Amino acid sequence: MKLNKYLSFSSGAQLWRLLISNKGLLVIESRDTKTKEVFFSCYNLDDSKLLLNNISLPEKIWLGVESVYDDFIFFHKFVKPDMPMHKGIIAFSIKQNKILWENLDYTFLLIDNNKLIVQSQGFEEANYYALDINSGEIVEKLNLSFEELDDKHNNFSDSFNYDVYNYPQTYKPGTIEIVDSIISKLKKSGNIKFNSEYLEINNFYFCNFHTENNGIIKNIFFAVDKITGKKYFDLTLNSSVNAFVPESFFVYKNLLILLVEKKGLTVFKME
Repeated sequence: MKLNKYLSFSSGAQLWRLLISNKGLLVIESRDTKTKEVFFSCYNLDDSKLLLNNISLPEKIWLGVESVYDDFIFFHKFVKPDMPMHKGIIAFSIKQNKILWENLDYTFLLIDNNKLIVQSQGFEEANYYALDINSGEIVEKLNLSFEELDDKHNNFSDSFNYDVYNYPQTYKPGTIEIVDSIISKLKKSGNIKFNSEYLEINNFYFCNFHTENNGIIKNIFFAVDKITGKKYFDLTLNSSVNAFVPESFFVYKNLLILLVEKKGLTVFKME
């Protein structure tokens, strides 16, 4: 098994969130830390095709993502800029690269049988509705108990199959000889700072380290063969950081996804 470079992405803004749909579409949310404006890009991870490239919506600041499902992105606004409560739903089609519909009367809850389950807050209780996913029109009013709503939430969460994700864990020195050897070599160029992380998957060790030299902290990544100790490559994920950067990488299916310099992604394919 080898590691082959699959795709690279660079943004002029800071990467804020990464979301992967149940169909394998990677949505990248970037935010300009000065203007607060938000931008969105999207790749099809099945073929590395770029579907959206730093697009923005009419609301460029007070906007967030509720969910990415199939080829839809469901956005929300906020009740007030200084309050975290969500307001409204904006349904965006990645395939058509446009907003399909918008409704500020409802709050997104989940998707069930290809229908949007939403909430409208009344004076005394919440009202629930099922909306057509393509048009936003009401299909039916729902009478849901807390238990029924919880079951639907669990089913919706299960549709994303989180078993295909693998995340690093804290490395305890003395556990793996090959990783200890890498740490020993790194110490020659600087002190090891913070806790190191690693992930063992297939025939690889993926390792995330922080080194400090002359007050500069670097975040460095290594990929090595867990049998031979052969280094496939090393990469500086952040050339200067002030604090520990956890989970600077993760694996989705057979793809190694690395966050680089806060504004970019590099993805390798294990094949």
